[in-house]
Amino acid sequence: MKNKSKKVAKNWEKTANVFESKHQFLKLAAASRVLDLHEQRELLGPSKTKQVSIRLPIEDLEAVKRIAEMTDRPYQQLVVVAIEQYISRMALALKAKT
Repeated sequence: MKNKSKKVAKNWEKTANVFESKHQFLKLAAASRVLDLHEQRELLGPSKTKQVSIRLPIEDLEAVKRIAEMTDRPYQQLVVVAIEQYISRMALALKAKT
């Protein structure tokens, strides 16, 4: 492995470890905030998104797929909605603690 590849892999592992424990995630989430539309466009540019890869429990994914079939919607869209709702609930829980 080249030196640059090793460095990238090491940085990736370090970043991934931040999300391994709930305590670390809550600490990071408490220090962060949701960007408003203007800030988001400034950061990402208009109509740009960033692709990410996440792992979901199989049971949750199957439940989302069933809901998608019943509502005739793409399941990927419902996954995004579910994640957004989870983040909103976490943000409200953090606000309630402070």
